[in-house]
Amino acid sequence: MYFGLSQPLFCTLTPPPGRYRVEIIDTWHMTIDELPGTFECGRVDRPCRDA
Repeated sequence: MYFGLSQPLFCTLTPPPGRYRVEIIDTWHMTIDELPGTFECGRVDRPCRDA
């Protein structure tokens, strides 16, 4: 999911049934960070990043 210039604090996901890994792709810092654990559906909080 791409948010463009938006930086929401969380995202609500409604994927098909199953368990998923969530990766945060930071296009500014050019990093990919995997969130710990697995998710089904619902709210996923965006991790805070130091400036």
